[in-house]
Amino acid sequence: MYAYIENMFVHCLISDEDSTFPGIPIEERYSSEFLDKCIKIEEHHGEVNEGYLYDYDFDTFRLPSPEELEVFNLTDNPEYEDENYSNDIEEKLNNLVESIENLNEFIEGLTETIIQ
Repeated sequence: MYAYIENMFVHCLISDEDSTFPGIPIEERYSSEFLDKCIKIEEHHGEVNEGYLYDYDFDTFRLPSPEELEVFNLTDNPEYEDENYSNDIEEKLNNLVESIENLNEFIEGLTETIIQ
């Protein structure tokens, strides 16, 4: 499993194996420029999810604090309350997951069209 990192945040998780491209290694499915922005998730990393913050210095992943979200301008409301933090993260993650699912459906349809 790989984590695509942009601005220190995990934007998506990428599986080593992809049923759409069976037997094709990740290095052949993605460009080297894209993979340069990815971190291979190892056992010592523990749980990693989209929206987590990656610390390059310590090679660790963690859920960002509300303050970090504001610093990175990832919240729509700069004066949100801490109790809204979980809901905000969950909504953003759900939107991201939905976008990725839509992209995967598009790629599968395109792949079927090309194969035919």
